[in-house]
Amino acid sequence: GEGVEVISPLLKDDISLGRADSNPAKWTAFAYRRYQTTKAPFAFLSCTNFSSNGNFTRATVEEVARAWQKRGFVEQGFLDYLKSEVAFPNCMIDRITPEAGPNIVKYQRMFGFDARFVNTEPRWYWVIEDKFPQGRPRLEEAGVIFVDSYEKIKEYEDMKLRLLNMAHSTIASLGILLGYDRVYKAIKDEDIYSLIKKIGEEEVLRVLERPAKIDPAEFFKETIDKRLPNPNIPDEPKRIALGFSTKIKPRFVDSILDNHQQGYQVNYLLLPMAGWLRYLLGVDDQGKEIELAPDPMLDDLKKYMQGIQLGSPESLKDKLRPILSNKNIMGVNLYEIGVGDKIEEFFKKMIVGVGAVRKTLRELKS
Repeated sequence: GEGVEVISPLLKDDISLGRADSNPAKWTAFAYRRYQTTKAPFAFLSCTNFSSNGNFTRATVEEVARAWQKRGFVEQGFLDYLKSEVAFPNCMIDRITPEAGPNIVKYQRMFGFDARFVNTEPRWYWVIEDKFPQGRPRLEEAGVIFVDSYEKIKEYEDMKLRLLNMAHSTIASLGILLGYDRVYKAIKDEDIYSLIKKIGEEEVLRVLERPAKIDPAEFFKETIDKRLPNPNIPDEPKRIALGFSTKIKPRFVDSILDNHQQGYQVNYLLLPMAGWLRYLLGVDDQGKEIELAPDPMLDDLKKYMQGIQLGSPESLKDKLRPILSNKNIMGVNLYEIGVGDKIEEFFKKMIVGVGAVRKTLRELKS
């Protein structure tokens, strides 16, 4: 990236004062210490779980370094060192790690443990861009996959986003509407499981570019049959619903676009998107009020949904159009590729009355 916007007050103070209390300032200070002593090359491997994590880390460190250089805290040679000697490999990480359940916390307190318990699943995937100027451990012997470019990382990221994360977000909308408080419970719902299976097998896998060392079909089967049903991973749909508007494009719309460009019609992919809009009404399938998860666009989204009433399909009118045509959310005007009206139809069925979400799911399954 060309730079990042500094919004953290702590980081702003670190930049102004030349100190290192925030994490980005600590990273930069560590690199500066290396520069002052050996000037040896090294790789800075970010394990933060989001796309382009290495590129973002580089942009962040360089932003802090430039700001410090302007204030006289570091010299120009340090900026040159970051450019020429320090690598920032990108990586893709896939391992579900929810917060520990209440029973775990109870037993921790009972036995006097005060460290945070890390609750995770047996399965994991780690794909790393092979950019290590001083060499690296042979992590491939432990199952890590190394690739030669970020473009190759993207193939694994897209597979994860469009299969595992698609399933997660489907559960986050429809599962919450149907009253589920845990992912492993929702995936055992026959109607939800059937929908997710059809999305993956019939509409995603046919357009997904296959990574070199993982079969997406096997990855998907393992996801829905073993990973998500694991009762020892008490992940919550409401956690996955956080920032839902930022997840729609990579988890659903990108697959819809690929289908559109390759001449395929989609149907199943549209139902979770309608489910998300139905979720924004703030009432579940039984008409009970639900708390909406925080979202950067929540205030705007709630304004668009005003006036739509459960039990009154005619109240829909054109209220969804500002959302489904919003390129900041969808990346594209969904009406222009022929799916906006279809999503509206699914949504309209879901607001006919109590139980309409379940009925719509079953109609599609049959």
